Amino acid sequence: FLDTLGWVYYRQGKLELALKKILHAVNKMPNDAVILDHLGDIYLALKDIPKALIQWKKSYKFDPKSRKVYQKILKYGGSIKVPPKKK
Repeated sequence: FLDTLGWVYYRQGKLELALKKILHAVNKMPNDAVILDHLGDIYLALKDIPKALIQWKKSYKFDPKSRKVYQKILKYGGSIKVPPKKK
């Protein structure tokens, strides 16, 4: 629920409140790809691209099938190794 509340604040433009709730959610669930993706989006909205990239890379690590996150990483100047395709 912390992620959802944080995302509502994000959508309302209440970025500081969003960041606080999402960081709390990350502390509770540090390996959740969606929460990490949301944290990256909030950092982007706060114009902190380096922190956004860090969170998107973490998100991608836990969900390497996410094209959305992969594209964000590339769009904002990050680089990432694409895992090899399973045969």
